[in-house]
Parts: sequence; C-alpha cells; structure tokens
Amino acid sequence: MSDNFQSWTDISILGSGGFGEVWKVCTDTGSILAAKYIETSAMSADSQREVQNEVSTLRQLDHPNIVCFVTAKHQGNKLVVFTELIEGSDLSRLGKLDEQRTVGFLHQICKGLLYLHTRNPPVLHRDLKGENIMVTREGIVKIIDFGLSIKLNMEMKRGMQATDILMTCTNACGTLPFMAPEVFTGARFSVKSDVWALGITVYQMISGAVPFSGTVTGSGAPGLPVNCSEQLSDFYSSCTALDPGRRPPVRELLRHPIFSGY
Repeated sequence: MSDNFQSWTDISILGSGGFGEVWKVCTDTGSILAAKYIETSAMSADSQREVQNEVSTLRQLDHPNIVCFVTAKHQGNKLVVFTELIEGSDLSRLGKLDEQRTVGFLHQICKGLLYLHTRNPPVLHRDLKGENIMVTREGIVKIIDFGLSIKLNMEMKRGMQATDILMTCTNACGTLPFMAPEVFTGARFSVKSDVWALGITVYQMISGAVPFSGTVTGSGAPGLPVNCSEQLSDFYSSCTALDPGRRPPVRELLRHPIFSGY
C-alpha cells in the first residue's frame, strides 16, 4: 500500500478514544485510508522521533490478521497514523456470539498475536480488546489500533509508570478490565499481558459484556457462562491466570483442543 502522498482530506469520523480520533480520509493520490490523530504537544522532539521509529516498526508488519500500517505524518501538534481502511464491524459491536463464531474469531486473533509475539523483538499490542479487533464483511479478523502501544512505549521510555498512563488515559475507553493484574503492581507489559487481554476478549465475545468494570480483584476473573463448553472454559481460565507465569504463550494456546478443527 503506497505512502506516496502529501495531503489528505477528512471524510467522516470513525471513532474516538483516550488517544485521539480516527477518521476515514482520502489522500491526494486517491487512496481511501483510516487516519488516527495522536496528540503530540506534550512530547519532546526526542519522544516524537521515538514514536516515528515505533510506527516504522509497525509498518514492517505483514499478516492477514493485522491491520496494514501505511505511514505516519505530522500535522500541527498531532501525529497522524495512516492504516488500511477496514470495512466491517469491531467485535464489541457484534454483541453476544455463539461458541462456534467465538472460537472461529479467537483462532484468527491468536494467529495474529503469534505473529506479533514472535517478531524480533516481540511486538506487544498492550490494548487488545473487542473494540480493537475488526471483523471484515468476509469474516476476516484484523487486530487494529496500536495507538496505546505507541503512546506507552514513548511515555515509559520517559520514565512514566504504565499505571499512571493507564489511569489517566484509558478509563473512558473501557480498557481497564483488559489490563493484566501484574501491570497494576508495577510490572512491565509482556506477551503474557496480551494473553490476559485475550482471555477477557473471550469473555466479551461469549457474553456480550466485560466480566468487571474496573481492575481485577484478588479472586480473579469470573468464569464463563455455564452453557460454555469445558474446552472454551479451560482456554479462558488459562489466559486469565492471575500469575502471568501460568498463562500459556500464544503458540501453545494455538495447540489447544478447542482448535482441533482448524
């Protein structure tokens, strides 16, 4: 997908959150893309360069279940990150799904995460949730919105704690239930943090809601509805283990019996 354009026109807003607005845009070369506007007024020049480097890393990603990054450009005090425009719906808008559809989407999400986590160095999403997983009209899953990943990388390099960033920026986005418990005790994000979010996304798909409104308590995440299969409940429980060391890596999760038909 070409990044050889100089200007663009906003067509319609697609969404907004704690890290900016997303617009459908048309470039001066005729391409229709999605553009995420990220506020950079508080960033130093070094931080802005770090963000640009992060976007360059994301541009190298090439997987059918990962959104295609095109380029990033500056517009005033904003960094504009351009990606392919995905026609479809995010998982959160699909409501409560049956188990067959849940497992089908879950398999695609896991394949996308495996690709990210096995990069060198690993790419962490840090904000995996139904709202950041698109399903195309053809039923293809696309993991989107690495805006939080970009922001967290930049801020944590400046010495800010992840919990400080999250508490000030993500409450309105509904991100907190998807944040792994170790993050709130000062641990850094890891591939196991994404696995926790994957588990909460399973709950979101199968029930149409998140299991709790804030952060997880010491009793852990609640179980799935009783009508779910033992295999899906086992998958979910593995992902949402309070101890990150007990959460399987995505490569192992893809070998779970629930995916035996894939």
